[in-house]
Amino acid sequence: SQAAYNFHLQENKFDTSFSVLNNKILFLLKRRIQKNLILNYWKRRTKGRGYYDLSNHVFTGKINKKIKIPQNVIFLHIFQDSPYNVIDKNRIFVDYIDWFLITLNIIKQSNESWIIRIHPGSSRWGENLKFFIKNEIKKTKANNIILLESDISNNQIFKIAKRIITFSGTSHLEAACFGIKPIIIQSTQLDCFNKNYVLKPRSISEYNRLLIKSSNSKIFQLPARAIFGSKFLLFVREKVLTLREDLKQIDIYRSDKKLISAKNINNLFNNLPKNLSSLELNGRNLAKGYTHTFSKKYLNIL
Repeated sequence: SQAAYNFHLQENKFDTSFSVLNNKILFLLKRRIQKNLILNYWKRRTKGRGYYDLSNHVFTGKINKKIKIPQNVIFLHIFQDSPYNVIDKNRIFVDYIDWFLITLNIIKQSNESWIIRIHPGSSRWGENLKFFIKNEIKKTKANNIILLESDISNNQIFKIAKRIITFSGTSHLEAACFGIKPIIIQSTQLDCFNKNYVLKPRSISEYNRLLIKSSNSKIFQLPARAIFGSKFLLFVREKVLTLREDLKQIDIYRSDKKLISAKNINNLFNNLPKNLSSLELNGRNLAKGYTHTFSKKYLNIL
């Protein structure tokens, strides 16, 4: 499969994501990558200087002190994007819509306030979710759920939040980097690394209990070791397992202007010659049994 400028092996009996590496290789990388590189990348990323352009947008949003952020946040996906890219046979919801609607009907029973954060790439995909989400909130007749419409920084959200829910988005890793144990639906990079770093309900009733429980519960907190492990995994996802930086590429969405695609293609042709040797080495390694391609710098480390 190809995703996020990475080629990766799909197993016969289960689906895998581009970001999920064998733990033996992860531990090898963890020993060989300097700790300060990981921490410095995380620091740069929270300032909007990472290698995932959508995260740069949301982390450089405004800090608006007039907006009161609840401690419970739902991070949505792009609804028209496919939840079937990776199928987790044990997930308790069929797709994003199924998950979102049932979640609304559970949290309306909560004694706490909740906000819904639309995916930052939703509009670039061609979606306009505000009407749909507001309409569904109205149907619940709940006064404890609001849609976050302001373009504020994720830093502001994560520093206040105590409980984070996402189907399987990158926000599960970002939450963990801030010390919040995320509630997830689909198997993700973090729970494949360590199942104790996430809350992945095995039934609707268990999911219900997690959402009704007080957000002050220690169950939603991660220890320091897990926080650093999450920052390491984010580093691997955005610096090790993608050719984006080597080839000077950015993500393209369905409603993006053709100018963005043209720029990507131009950058690709300009940067291919200087990357041919590492691309060929990646190809030979895949033929030998490697499961993923690696960026030039970290291919050499391995």
